[in-house]
Amino acid sequence: MNITSEDAVALYSEQSVADYVAEPVVVKLPGDIQVSAVCYNLPAARMAGTNPEYAAALLTLASKLGLPDSYLEQIRNAVAVS
Repeated sequence: MNITSEDAVALYSEQSVADYVAEPVVVKLPGDIQVSAVCYNLPAARMAGTNPEYAAALLTLASKLGLPDSYLEQIRNAVAVS
């Protein structure tokens, strides 16, 4: 998925996600292809409470995308704690 930097800034200026910080990452794709990307992450100091609906939706998407089992397990644990 591609969005412009301006669109990302606008999206993350919404009050509910304004604390998220843009962080550059390198995505490793099959065939030893590496792609630069930006992830918006919530700093650990800002984490409080849980959102079970979000965690459940994230688990569904992460499973469909075939993300690693270790990551899926972290999400499952978050859902179970909620």
